[in-house]
Formats: sequence, C-alpha cells, structure tokens
Amino acid sequence: MLNFIHTKKLNIYKQLKLEEALLKNFDKPFCIINEGSSSSVILGISNNISDLVEIEKAKEDKIPIIKRFTAGGCVFVDKNTIFATF
Repeated sequence: MLNFIHTKKLNIYKQLKLEEALLKNFDKPFCIINEGSSSSVILGISNNISDLVEIEKAKEDKIPIIKRFTAGGCVFVDKNTIFATF
C-alpha cells in the first residue's frame, strides 16, 4: 500500500528532511505532494554550488541554497512549484 502525504506551502528544507527521514526509517512506500514553498535553490548532493549558482545574487536576494541528501540536478523552487516525491 502506498502511503500518501499532501502538504501545502511546507518549507522545502522541512520537506527534504521529511523525505530523508521516511526513506531512511521506513520500508513502506510514500508519495509526498507539496504545493508551493518559499523561493530556494536546491542542489543534489554531488553538485558544486559555485558552478551552478550565482552565490552573491542569491545572498543579495536572500534566497536559501540547500543541498538535498540525494543526487540530482539544480532547481529553483517557489510558491508556484508543485513537488511530487515517490
């Protein structure tokens, strides 16, 4: 059975920590849907921040830069982003 979690406007950092905890501590499958988050830049674990992000511009605009515990590319998220995690 697929366990379903649906949130709205959950902070992306909290969402990533939730995903990590579920994947590391449960054998059951989860689907997480999150509708919107504050503006942030998300990088995969092996991404080099300085290669992908204009760090000074992000600081100037107060946009958090977050590394997730899994691999993947670099993405910008905001209030219009719908996240789906399986």
